Amino acid sequence: MTEKLFRLVLFTAGVLAVGTCRAQGGTSSDPKLSSVLAKLGAEAARLRDAMPNFECTENGVSTVTRDGKQKKRVTFTAAVTARRDEKGDLDETFRVSVLDGKPYGKVSVRLPFYIQGGFSGALHYFSLQKQPCYNYTLAPGRLSFSAKPDTATGPDCARDTQLDGFATLDDHGNITHMEYRIPVEAAVQYKHLTFDALDLQTVELHGQNYRIISHLTGDFPSGKDLLHFEASYAGCHYFGSSATLLPGSTVVTDDSPTPR
Repeated sequence: MTEKLFRLVLFTAGVLAVGTCRAQGGTSSDPKLSSVLAKLGAEAARLRDAMPNFECTENGVSTVTRDGKQKKRVTFTAAVTARRDEKGDLDETFRVSVLDGKPYGKVSVRLPFYIQGGFSGALHYFSLQKQPCYNYTLAPGRLSFSAKPDTATGPDCARDTQLDGFATLDDHGNITHMEYRIPVEAAVQYKHLTFDALDLQTVELHGQNYRIISHLTGDFPSGKDLLHFEASYAGCHYFGSSATLLPGSTVVTDDSPTPR
């Protein structure tokens, strides 16, 4: 099963602390919560629309588990390049150099599960387009959110049905960690991860600072199997538009035909 998902965030809201603030549908009468949502909405748009080309080193592991027993495990190291295409979207390609601890130079690579699209979509659930889909709760150092009961009726909210998440915030209101969960039935229906967690880092790209992923974990159900992907990203640097882009690797999952 090939599954390429945009970066999802936040989950399982915890017990509310004293002094929490709530916002329904992205609106709030509390100035602190409104300020946090406005900041995150602006940063989400900046990642999606303005982040320049860049490249990172990705170290990942992809596994398949059934009944608590691991059936397959593949590790890899790759160069991940994010580059604006003709439409202005940030297109990700990756080039595997090490597979299961050994040098690797083939074009196609067989992985049980792979997730991409997380760089430009890291703050997807805080974008101005998505904020109406959620109820937000702000507590010291923590922002929880849950899908509104009627999300299935809205065109921008349908895939977020039953999703619950949370993010931890630093003293400047930046997200440092976020995760979410969604019931298996809804995940299968909307081709959504059942669990997703990520950590963010600040990286300077072409003279500007951006909050991008440093660590990513995601699960997806496939029949009786649980597909799991985990990766870390380091050494991220600006990738000039005039630089030569080498051919990327083609991901082949276990139920996909091998490219010829």
